[in-house]
Amino acid sequence: MERIGRYQITGELGRGGMGVVYRAQDPAIGRTVAIKTIRLDTIADPAELRQLRDRLLREARSAGLLSHPSIVTIYDVGQESNMAYIAMEFVQGLTLEQLVREKGPLSGSQLIQVLRETAEALDHAHAQGIIHRDVKPANIMISDSGAVKITDFGVAKISSQNMTQADMILGTPSFMSPEQIEGRPIDGRSDQFALAVIAYELLTGERPFAGDTIPGLLYQIVKQEPISPHMLNATLREPVSRVLAQALDKNPDHRFLKCTAFVRALESALNESKGWHAMPKGASSSQETVAAPSPTANVAAALPPPRRSLRGEPDEPPKAARWPIFAGAGGVLLALASGYIYYLNRPYTPEPPAQPAQAGMPPAPSNPAGKPSPMEPVPSAPPASADTPQPPAAAPVKTAPPKPGGTATPDDVPAGSTIVDIISEPGNATVSIDDGKRSCVTPCPQSLENGRHTLTFSLPGYRSTTRIVNLPQESTVRVTLMRTEGTLAIRSNPPGAAIHIDGQARAERTPAMLTLPAGRHKITLKRDGAPDYEESIEIKDQVMTNMNVNW
Repeated sequence: MERIGRYQITGELGRGGMGVVYRAQDPAIGRTVAIKTIRLDTIADPAELRQLRDRLLREARSAGLLSHPSIVTIYDVGQESNMAYIAMEFVQGLTLEQLVREKGPLSGSQLIQVLRETAEALDHAHAQGIIHRDVKPANIMISDSGAVKITDFGVAKISSQNMTQADMILGTPSFMSPEQIEGRPIDGRSDQFALAVIAYELLTGERPFAGDTIPGLLYQIVKQEPISPHMLNATLREPVSRVLAQALDKNPDHRFLKCTAFVRALESALNESKGWHAMPKGASSSQETVAAPSPTANVAAALPPPRRSLRGEPDEPPKAARWPIFAGAGGVLLALASGYIYYLNRPYTPEPPAQPAQAGMPPAPSNPAGKPSPMEPVPSAPPASADTPQPPAAAPVKTAPPKPGGTATPDDVPAGSTIVDIISEPGNATVSIDDGKRSCVTPCPQSLENGRHTLTFSLPGYRSTTRIVNLPQESTVRVTLMRTEGTLAIRSNPPGAAIHIDGQARAERTPAMLTLPAGRHKITLKRDGAPDYEESIEIKDQVMTNMNVNW
């Protein structure tokens, strides 16, 4: 292709699902521009094609009204043959995606700058009533001077409506918000969700949601929580995870009011993580564990590979503080830290009964077994007299509280081990420890060697869940198991049909997206003046199943 409209093509900048981006020259004023093409040949209906063209012009004009130094300016929009095109400002530089891929993780200051300038540009657009809908590293340009430029404003809405007609998923699913996937109304907080996904990936080298299939990925975004970032990047602290969790909340009402508010909170949390740095892609799964031979050893806990934890599962930060011991640290600080860690992990030792203070008193009666028994009669005391001094009451003997579901007690803990309480909701789940080396049924306290352990929870009707525990930093593992379930997307033509699942009427009407237990279900659609439609559908765990009915 040599020309689009009046623009002379001088090169190709990139390709995507929507079309090709070209470098071009505007002969009227000699300006270099970027031409983004949008394919229209997927629309066969002329009426729909006209609607799309009108929508393209309307959205491009709206986006063209945006005037912000971090937003790529739109110059022109038009149509040629079977494609539409948008002429926009040409930025000499790399996309954020290319920059990280070619040069590795961003420095701390550069990462904050990129997020801050992107957030300011997004808030500016949101104030004008324009939502980007496809915020992702490939749409964030970093110029050679280091300035941030967001591209493709308004284009995502155009393309998403185009592809909806063809019943396809548009955009980059990894960065889509739950409300986008479910077809609910969206606002600027949907772009904030995408920005939080970018921040998560820049900090940890991993995306918060990942799947082998698009339905599986969409299911994770809508239903599951990502692993806490501080478990993937040991240089981060728990406040960073809390900020990202809020921006990634499934409910947009629980997110920050503005993108800039999110980035300010994240920057403040990062300032609490002294010496933090971003991780390269895939680095979190390669960190090694150094077992702690004693409570005062420096534990370099391995971080687990990304795990998809279940929605509703509490995020438990380590209960014991990590005390980094640096060469040349003061002896007083080292002693305090060591003593505190030992206090948290010390084995329980019952206190011996107090000895009489007076010399010459006969020893108190003792149990031959060495332990008090509540079933033994208490010997009657001799009558008191004024000449006989009374011995002081013996101090009560402390006993360790019983541990339900297991036999491990503090007295059983060998040196270099910690008792960890393993709890599941619901209970009675089978826990495989370190690939079957040990097992127990929840709730069960277990004495495990200090270091990293893998716990796998299984219960019929519930999804198998794996947790990583690092000892002695953690003393409790609490998991909320999720039932095996999938999503059923039902559409009908015409819409508005009543839905019955296994003979039970549902409040929803088509189109609808339902969450159902895994297994086979009888689906019945009812519509006035038409025969009922029935179908038996197998719902698979974490899979989205489509059902389309035409009367």
